[in-house]
Amino acid sequence: MNHSGKVDQDDIVRARNVLLASGRRTPPLFDDGVGLARRLSQHDPTDGTRTLGRILIDRSTFHTAAREFGPALDDFRQALSYLGEAN
Repeated sequence: MNHSGKVDQDDIVRARNVLLASGRRTPPLFDDGVGLARRLSQHDPTDGTRTLGRILIDRSTFHTAAREFGPALDDFRQALSYLGEAN
């Protein structure tokens, strides 16, 4: 992983692969992915913000499947704002 202070999408993919291989349960993986995407959005506002929006939609979908509708709606609304879709 690049330790120069710059976070890129390859870093996120590598981190996700490490987490998947660790055997951790799925919900923390979504939370970790959102955390990594938030860091990316701070370093690269254009691509990072779009990535954060997509990852929030992924987590929203997971919450919906788990019948956790409040967190799903919160993540979805936040994702729309990052993707420029909110009114």
